This record gives sequence, structure tokens and C-alpha cells, in this order.
Amino acid sequence: MSLKLKTILLVMLALAFLPTGASASRQEPIYNIVNQPIPAASQKLSRNDIAKAIIAGGARTGWQIGPNDDGSLTGKIDVRGKHHATVTITFSQTNYNLTLVSSTNLLQEGNLIHRNYNRWVRDLEKNIDNQLANTSTATQ
Repeated sequence: MSLKLKTILLVMLALAFLPTGASASRQEPIYNIVNQPIPAASQKLSRNDIAKAIIAGGARTGWQIGPNDDGSLTGKIDVRGKHHATVTITFSQTNYNLTLVSSTNLLQEGNLIHRNYNRWVRDLEKNIDNQLANTSTATQ
């Protein structure tokens, strides 16, 4: 087999494993929040006050967040009535975690999802962190 033919075959093989279609460029690994620290001053807040701060932070970015019977929170976002995501938020007085539960029309395939979802989660994270910081300074 000639070198040229081997090179062509290797290129074809490599291309076969690349993501295809327009959705591939819009997908990224799912961003889950793991052990995000709660500001030290906010760690003195009650679990109820921390939950309220998380809910308020979500409201600022269009997330609807509510309590579950097990003490965790469920967050939902609905963008233009077309794109939906549901997450679970667990928290303690020292950190919080956010994990994707389900999505609709966000090109989710395995551990990949539309990059807008990750942007929404990062915005949510910033607003939760800001709300926790503001809550802790307001109670001092």
C-alpha cells in the first residue's frame, strides 16, 4: 500500500470520529457545579436562608427554583417556550452543587449539550454567589 493511500485512509478514519452536523459546533460538555463554596460569612445563615438566597439568585436569571421534600431544590428554565432544562441543587452551609436532570431542545447527547445551557448555568452560579454574599452582609 502506498504512502499516499495510507495517508488518505488515516484522514478518512479520523474524520469518521469527528462530530458531524451543525449541532456539533454548538455543543459543549455539560457544566455541572460541584462543591461551589458558600461565602464564609454566609455559612452562618440557616439552611432556610441559604435556600432563599439560591431561589432569589435563580429568579434574577429566569430560573424558577423550588424546594423538594428531601431538602434539595429543583430549578427549571424555559426559554421562549421552546428550550427547557431541569436541574437539582443540593446544598449545605459550606457548599452547593447543581446537576442537570433533563433538557428539551438543547441538543443533549450523552455528556454534551448546547452551549447556551452552560451559559445559563454560569449566569445562575454568579447570581447565586452574589445573592449569598449580599444576604450575608445584609444580616450582619
